[in-house]
Amino acid sequence: MKISFTNECRKYELTITVLFLDSDDKLICNDSTALSEDEKTILEKAGAGGSRPLKNGELGYVAGKAGDENAIRKAAAFLYKTAKNYSYNVVNINFSASNSNIKNNRLAEVFSDALFMSDYKYDLFKKDESIALEEVVIHLDISDKDAENILQKNAVITKGINLVRDMVNAPANIMTIDKFEETAKNACNECGLTVNVLDKKTLTEKGMNLLLAVGQAGIQEPRMLEIVYRGNPDEKMNFIVGKGIVFDSGGMNLKPGNSLNDMKMDMAGAATALGIITTAANLKLSCNITALLPLAENAVDCKSMHTGDVIVGYKKKSVEINNTDAEGRLILADALAYADEQKPELIIDLATLTGAALIALGSKITAGFFTDEAVKNKMLKSAQATGEGLWELPLADEYRSYLKSNIADLSNISSPPREAGTITAALFLQSFVENAKWVHLDIAGPAFLDSDWNAYPAGATGAMLKTVIRYFETK
Repeated sequence: MKISFTNECRKYELTITVLFLDSDDKLICNDSTALSEDEKTILEKAGAGGSRPLKNGELGYVAGKAGDENAIRKAAAFLYKTAKNYSYNVVNINFSASNSNIKNNRLAEVFSDALFMSDYKYDLFKKDESIALEEVVIHLDISDKDAENILQKNAVITKGINLVRDMVNAPANIMTIDKFEETAKNACNECGLTVNVLDKKTLTEKGMNLLLAVGQAGIQEPRMLEIVYRGNPDEKMNFIVGKGIVFDSGGMNLKPGNSLNDMKMDMAGAATALGIITTAANLKLSCNITALLPLAENAVDCKSMHTGDVIVGYKKKSVEINNTDAEGRLILADALAYADEQKPELIIDLATLTGAALIALGSKITAGFFTDEAVKNKMLKSAQATGEGLWELPLADEYRSYLKSNIADLSNISSPPREAGTITAALFLQSFVENAKWVHLDIAGPAFLDSDWNAYPAGATGAMLKTVIRYFETK
């Protein structure tokens, strides 16, 4: 899909005039001739998200309140879906008739980003037969150089997100551990990065027994991928750790049938970490990042972990396995301990970790945990700028006792089992980080959508990639 900008409003097969509302929900219209009084009244009554054909042949669309960037994102999604539904391959969008209260360069950045996000379909097995949207022409006054920079940057970020989407949307019989490694090597080779594979032998020598235990019943051997990007030799290293369970059966604590359906997506954290580091390399960000991607299949077999097992991991802490379906925190524990040992500036982990996060915050918001106030504020600001939902939950000391075990240092599941599940999982992970600032992002909700939402088609989203990239970009 080609996106271009022009100062002239030209007529195409479909022209959409985007309009905004003021604080009193009155339509803002710069051109008194653009809309008749009847059209204004009808569109005002329709409110945000309303649309109707205008007498001049254009389609009027009310994005929402002026100054609301999410209204811009919704307008882009509306344009894309309308064009696809009615088989238009060229669309003109007009921002000149109303005042968005957003600077033109920022408007162009947000709108084109949402268009790129909309223009995705996983079609490895089922082809999209609809007419492709080939070109969007945006009536907006910005320089050619600014337009080029904005589109180039958004294209790079979209490439990283679509890498994540393709990996997470792939069925588990396709995106196996071996295939994940191959995909990572290919993606890294394109941007000049090298993948170091810590295989089963190396993991055994290092004592990463938690990762090994989770993956010991899988068809393919567990491993951890280590990828290093150095963009600033004067700064300390940062680590991105991603949960990579290529399929999660729950182990001997087998998941119920309806919970098994989407468990191909339990490696979304690792895929997102891969997307982040390759995007950072392609953008040539001035930072240093090491991505650690622990990979395993939580399978049911005679070799599976048992409940009651006690495993001593990389940090030499013993963990009693009281639920084999609380496996993601185990593979992350070894990776976090390995990262923390190197005393980096910051460790960020991403994981589809708890169903409790989905229950608490739904499918649109990531649960965030932070040990540093400045990092938290910057991450929350980055999420706001990218339009991704992020909400802080507390690392509440009151719940640490829920992870006590009578025979080991920690239990891998809290008791009582249905209380504060997202928080206790975070507290478990925190016990393996002592030397660095730490951010835990539980993406169990937004990593994978059951249905289309705004600019995101159903399926994998690449949630939090844009936020983490912006964090490092503005560091």
